[in-house]
Amino acid sequence: MTKKKISDRDQPRKSGQVTTLVAIVAGALAGILFVVMIVTLFITLSGG
Repeated sequence: MTKKKISDRDQPRKSGQVTTLVAIVAGALAGILFVVMIVTLFITLSGG
């Protein structure tokens, strides 16, 4: 019973961590994509 209570209490915390991790990864990916787009634009503008 005690172990079950502890695991039940840990689950929401775990899902919260996963959500934060996903948000961080998504933000990093968005930032990388943004930089790549700017660099591509810059190369296209300077090349053309």
